[in-house]
Amino acid sequence: VIIGIDDYESYPLFGCVLDARLIEKFFTEKLGVPPNRIKLLLGSKESFGDAMTPSHANIVHTLLGLATNHDIEFGDNIVIYFAGHGCCYHPSREDDPYGCVETLCPIDRDTIDANHKHVPDISDWEFSSIISLIAKAKGHRITVILDCCHAGGINR
Repeated sequence: VIIGIDDYESYPLFGCVLDARLIEKFFTEKLGVPPNRIKLLLGSKESFGDAMTPSHANIVHTLLGLATNHDIEFGDNIVIYFAGHGCCYHPSREDDPYGCVETLCPIDRDTIDANHKHVPDISDWEFSSIISLIAKAKGHRITVILDCCHAGGINR
């Protein structure tokens, strides 16, 4: 799974989609990964609104899909790459030993969904739970590359 987001509503980035495309090119041309084995979620003005826009729902759905994908066998290598904004919030619980909830920011962060609810970032706890589900189903050969701020505690 390769995710690159430039077109945030506030604080847009430049180069994350290009970096994601370069990672895709490296995987296909240098490592020989078949293109149909790569899921791209790109957030740029050109891609906004399509089925593979890196929204919170699409990112979570795509990552969870790794656990149930019959083409991925137990023990296969899985790579997850994210280039975009990361953020840090003070936890609502005082017992958090890290003092900060670190997040990956989807393209639709700080917007309102169809149910009139705030779209949250993907917290380190949510991401860790998803990785645990993938590992349980497919094994522990999972590499996560995070090109964003505040990614230090995501490894929990």
